[in-house]
Amino acid sequence: MYFLKRYKKENFDFFIKRFKKINIKKIKILKKEKNKIIKKIL
Repeated sequence: MYFLKRYKKENFDFFIKRFKKINIKKIKILKKEKNKIIKKIL
């Protein structure tokens, strides 16, 4: 039982870290796209 809880927690932590990394990449891409759009408008 203890092992299972620990395993789930580690998996969850790993998932969160991965999710954050993916989000950071997406945010960077979005910022670049936003800058392109702003330049086109100006």
